[in-house]
Amino acid sequence: MARTLVLTLSVLYPAAVVAGEHDHIAAQFGQKVIPRTWDQSYILAKTFVDQLTTAEKVVLTTGTGISLGLCSGNTDDIPRLGFWELCLQDGPVGGRGTDKVSVFPAGVTVGATWDRELMYLRSRAMGVENRLKGVNVALAPVAGALGRLMSAPAVAGRGWEGFGPDPYLAGVGNAESIKGLQDEGVITCAKHWIGSERGYRFALENPPNLDRPIFQSISSQIDGRALQEAGDGRVRCSYQRVNGEYTCESTDLLRNHLKGNTAGGLGFRGFTMTDWLAAADAGEPSTAGIDMIMPGDLGLAGKATALKPASDGALQNGTRLDEMATRVIASWHKMQQDEGLISNISFSTWNADDTATLLKNVNNALPLKNVTSMGVFGNGAGPIPADSCGTFQSCSRGTLALGWGSGSGNFDYLVDVIESALGDYAYAEMRQKAAGKDVCLAFINSLSGENTNAVEGNFDDRNNTTAWRDGDTLISNIASTCKNTIAVIHSVGPILMEPRIDHRTLRLGRRNTAAGYSTLGRAYSPSRSFRGGPLLNYKWFDAKGVTPRFEFGFGLSYAAFSYATTLSIPSPKSPVTQLYITLPSSTNSPVRQLREFVKLSLNPGESKVATFRVTKRDISYWDTGRGVACASSRDSKATRSVSF
Repeated sequence: MARTLVLTLSVLYPAAVVAGEHDHIAAQFGQKVIPRTWDQSYILAKTFVDQLTTAEKVVLTTGTGISLGLCSGNTDDIPRLGFWELCLQDGPVGGRGTDKVSVFPAGVTVGATWDRELMYLRSRAMGVENRLKGVNVALAPVAGALGRLMSAPAVAGRGWEGFGPDPYLAGVGNAESIKGLQDEGVITCAKHWIGSERGYRFALENPPNLDRPIFQSISSQIDGRALQEAGDGRVRCSYQRVNGEYTCESTDLLRNHLKGNTAGGLGFRGFTMTDWLAAADAGEPSTAGIDMIMPGDLGLAGKATALKPASDGALQNGTRLDEMATRVIASWHKMQQDEGLISNISFSTWNADDTATLLKNVNNALPLKNVTSMGVFGNGAGPIPADSCGTFQSCSRGTLALGWGSGSGNFDYLVDVIESALGDYAYAEMRQKAAGKDVCLAFINSLSGENTNAVEGNFDDRNNTTAWRDGDTLISNIASTCKNTIAVIHSVGPILMEPRIDHRTLRLGRRNTAAGYSTLGRAYSPSRSFRGGPLLNYKWFDAKGVTPRFEFGFGLSYAAFSYATTLSIPSPKSPVTQLYITLPSSTNSPVRQLREFVKLSLNPGESKVATFRVTKRDISYWDTGRGVACASSRDSKATRSVSF
């Protein structure tokens, strides 16, 4: 009897809605909050700050301490002026640590859709819930880990919070997310600025010193889009260093590059804030350009209580303290939060289909057809054990929907694939039950998170990129007796494929019954996209001349596509057409760099033209470039030389 092996890969849980079916979602939102201009906001802020005492300015720019308020971070009230505390709340997948809120798709899952509108709608729905909960500042979105700054980025614990390893893709995800949250009047927080690539002992290790070219290439695509195009209201510095200086204490980064208006400065007019405990003392960060110290108890807050000035910090510098307070209040006014926190929509159901990525499909085994019996195996298919996750979602059993840490969320419920799946190690029983089935689904996973918890010996970063709990052996045992085995992998990031390379692969998402069976069982075509390529950023493979198993941007479909230099693509589904630019070798730039993508929703036989918009930012360092229209980073369908 011939046996078929199929592999399915899923990065966390699903993105929101199917491509081309967004209108009914967008129609549910109320009217957008129209932000004030920065000039208007600063006029109002100055009027307010001029009324404050020194102590009140300190209260406004300092957290109240860890776990001393209802939110992840809080400032104190200024009751005589009717100003109540600011609530700063995690996180990038929605409100953490509270009830009656949604847990939205992880950034890496949404990035896999290559769908700008979906990125925006997800974030706007988060904005709705944040406002209904009284949140002033959402601690989102996240860019990173990008997988290019550290020696082992593939295992980065918090990589799942961001949109993928490419600065352009991360920049687009950040910009759309900022727009969505701010359209509901929520101040956004672009983080972590900058170089936050790994979590393991981040406060103890000597972080990398980024050189200027690497810093500029990342910052121009991520920060430029977040701050200049989307108008982010707040930036949170990281624990890392750039050119030997901590990002929270670098005058060059904060005052010149971030806030400056000349020599490549980004002209940021919102307020800057430390990551939690990134400043042991308020003096240097506030002098360098930080406007708010969080959570406050190790910094300015302790000194402010007794009104003791920091030796060289904000309290001795009245002008600097005024600027700090003014920037905070200007962001508050810009989002019209002085008018109150009001919203008028409830979001509930999200569809998983558009996050699926088909990597290999031998003999068209998918979609499934004529199945009369099915076996489902592996702990990853089952429910999450009750009360096993804790505050930071540090659970490793059951369906994997998120990593753990402050960027995670708490589910009211999560629909797993099947609530009675076999465990991971009952191999003899698995082989017996798999025999004779038309199809067998084997679920394995790989997860990570922040350094808030150690899970199965993994402290934030993953120890390796292999499947947890010997998932390869699980697949092999099932495939030995089942004639058609499909392995489903839920992973926070890159995972070693070689032990399963003869299997077909595809990505799924959060509501696994919806994602899995809609993609495996009916003719919904997976998105032609793949979040990050295996192991490292695709640019590393290009530079080293290594051919990866699945390149960045790769993804199969149940449909056939054709490309031309005019980018007319007849297709019955939703291809993602990507634009890569190759710069002259004299620039020492990566072989190819993503600079635009377009997702088309097409009916059978229909053709459309994908139009790419290339900005000055995308080519600002070079004289000439060559545009390459591709289905992935290495699958060039059409090329054209362009002179600038």
